[in-house]
Amino acid sequence: MKRFFLTTASLAILLFSSCSDSSFETQGVESLNIIGETPSNESITTTPTSPPTSTSTILYDLDFEDDNEGFVGHYSTNTGWHSPNDGVKNITETPYKSDIARGKSEEFHNGSSSLFEGNNTYFLGRAYSGAIPENGGWSDTSGHGSTIALFGSHTTLKFERDYNPNELSIEFDYYGKRRLPIGWSSMLIWLKPKNGGEAIHLSPENNGYQWSKYSTKLSEKIPAGEYDFVVWHAPKGIAIDNIKIYTNEPDSSSKIEVDAGTNSTIVLPTNTFDLNSTITNPDGETISSIKWSKVSGKGVTFSDATNEDTKVSNLQNGEHVFKVTVTNDSGETIEDTVTITVDDSKVLYGFTFEENTNGFSNVNAVVANIDKYCRGQKGDFLPYLGNSYSENNTYFLGINQGDLNAWINPSASEKNIRLTKDYNVNELGIQFSSQTIDPWGDTTKITVTLKSTSGIEIASFSVENSNSWVITNSYINKVIPAGDYILSIKHIGGMNAVDDIYLFMR
Repeated sequence: MKRFFLTTASLAILLFSSCSDSSFETQGVESLNIIGETPSNESITTTPTSPPTSTSTILYDLDFEDDNEGFVGHYSTNTGWHSPNDGVKNITETPYKSDIARGKSEEFHNGSSSLFEGNNTYFLGRAYSGAIPENGGWSDTSGHGSTIALFGSHTTLKFERDYNPNELSIEFDYYGKRRLPIGWSSMLIWLKPKNGGEAIHLSPENNGYQWSKYSTKLSEKIPAGEYDFVVWHAPKGIAIDNIKIYTNEPDSSSKIEVDAGTNSTIVLPTNTFDLNSTITNPDGETISSIKWSKVSGKGVTFSDATNEDTKVSNLQNGEHVFKVTVTNDSGETIEDTVTITVDDSKVLYGFTFEENTNGFSNVNAVVANIDKYCRGQKGDFLPYLGNSYSENNTYFLGINQGDLNAWINPSASEKNIRLTKDYNVNELGIQFSSQTIDPWGDTTKITVTLKSTSGIEIASFSVENSNSWVITNSYINKVIPAGDYILSIKHIGGMNAVDDIYLFMR
């Protein structure tokens, strides 16, 4: 890629030694600049093509009737250049009438010229400076009305799949000369990959100022991805309209559709949700894979991320976005997302251990060879006699039985909490998830207890030999006065783990 800046002096030598086109000369040479990058001389060859027909698949149809079709570009001001990503304006709205703009022919020449005649619709154009009267708000007092400059305008196109050679075609209407006397194209058009690579030249071949139609078939493979459709325009008096990107080949894209389900809200302590997708496959295509994934949100666990329907657990407060992706045997992917919002308005205390040990005593912050709870994920704990913690993909508190290789004497981890109001019978509840694995045919148990600071038990809930993760949820069948309390977790025996402890209101 090359970048050019021409001085006024060098331009004057170039112009007056080679310029013989009077329409070019009248535009002035006060401040010529070539802005941005120009493509290299290497380009992909284009071949003639048939215009789109009733059976063509139109990928893009940019007609400028409603808006600028996403085109952005350079704009001149009396203080310099705007950002190259300023949106192209309507000609009736920009104070610099020599800029590329959207409008109709009569709006560009204000009724004083035949510029752009023959097109009564909206298009993108850049007016002759000679077509701009010096009154009625059309004058360009900064001098830019009489400059000639190479401006770049572009819009982004995205192709969802690869297109084979000669499968993709482009057609557009244009107005303006192919070449100026000094050797530049008055209008240069190309398709440029956003991720780099050689530009595909689409410049038309016309020797006069009149509306013409140009179409070409791209003879090289066009990989899926994003591209800039770029229009460079040297002097004024150029325009482009009715850009169509199409293929005359049968549409071979997948007809599979997938719906990830309806956005929903759950209220903690409920922390699981069934994700149910709907896959529509009218042509009976072979589906090679289905995969659920988390787009955003805190740590969660999928029961089986490769099924059309799955369950997520360990949901925490906040917004979670999940995506289901369906892939056919051609490698095309179809996807959809669903948002699950988790409301914690009923939770007084929630301990998920995602960030830290949540202040529980007698807990090791990392998994170690120690006879007390350690904070970690399932892969951090060593197996014991072929047994491992399973299912839960988040952080939890667990006994590292594989490292200790021994029976664990009962011990407890505790957390001080405070209740600021009285709770009647069954107004306060406790929920927790746990996994207890007995390697020896004996008793492995975990107990969660709410007790007073003096040690009097208020409520206690135990789980024995569950082997898999289970959720315990129960209301407390007692009146609980406001005050300070202790939440205790006690383990007995072999491998046991606890997670997602909630103290909640009915």
